[in-house]
This record gives sequence, structure tokens and C-alpha cells, in this order.
Amino acid sequence: MSTLLHLIETATLMVAVFIAVCAIFNNRSIARRNRTVDLLLNLSKDESLKSAVKVLRKINQNRAKNNIATFAHSKNENDEKYQDHQQILTLLNHFESVSVCVHHDMYDYKMIRDAMRSRIINVFECSKPYIIESREIENNQKLFIEFERLYLKLKQDETFAQKI
Repeated sequence: MSTLLHLIETATLMVAVFIAVCAIFNNRSIARRNRTVDLLLNLSKDESLKSAVKVLRKINQNRAKNNIATFAHSKNENDEKYQDHQQILTLLNHFESVSVCVHHDMYDYKMIRDAMRSRIINVFECSKPYIIESREIENNQKLFIEFERLYLKLKQDETFAQKI
């Protein structure tokens, strides 16, 4: 009888532990999605990012006149390209931060993919010459590496989605 009671207690304890572990994982998932929703809602309000996107768009519309890679050399405040350089850095640093958070499961990848795929792909592709030049100037091949990883993953998902 005591053996049966002991088995029931053990089984009850195991079920309770299982339920607790499931609840923890569920709460983490909900928190990750909530952080992602907050990010997405705040993006539309961030004036510095809006301004940076406009600068990137302007530079890319005048590609014949403006090679974006040359903006990576604008370290002097007196340089006419310096403000645009700062805007580009703001945008790239933002997407690097988002990418790091996605990589570490702080943001929900699927939500980022569904809401921001085209923006992330476009910003990376427009900025790629700048990123390459910055890596050369700084002698650091890891600059914006998480942003590039997220871009490559989104491109791969985009290719897969087009085949379906």
C-alpha cells in the first residue's frame, strides 16, 4: 500500500514539474512576442529611424552621383556627407540591435520576418557597399555581422516561400 502511495506521489510530482516547465516556456514565448510587438509599434514613431531611411533612399536614388560606400569615410563633422553618414550608422546600428535580439530569442523571429522582411532586405542590400567599406576602414569583418546573418536568413526564407 505504501509503495502505491509513493508511486502516486511521485507521479503527481512529475506531472506538476511538467506543467511548471510548460508554463515557463509558454511565458517566455509570450514575453518574446510582447517585446516584438512593442518594437514594431515603436518603429512607426521613431523619427530618427524615419529620417535615416529617407537619407538611405535619397542616396540610393542618386547612385550615379552618390556611391554609398564613400559615406563610410565621412568621419569629420565638417564633411558635407557627415550627417548622412551618421544617419546611415543610426539605421545600421538599429538593425544590428534587432538582429542580435532575434539571434538570442529576445524577439520573435517569425513576427520580425512577417512584419519586416522586405525592409530588412532592402536596407541591407542598399547599405551593403557601405558595410563592406566600413569593415575595410575599421579592419573589422564583424561589423554588422548579425544584421547580415538575419538578412541571409530572411533571403533564404524568401527564396523558400517563393517556391511554395
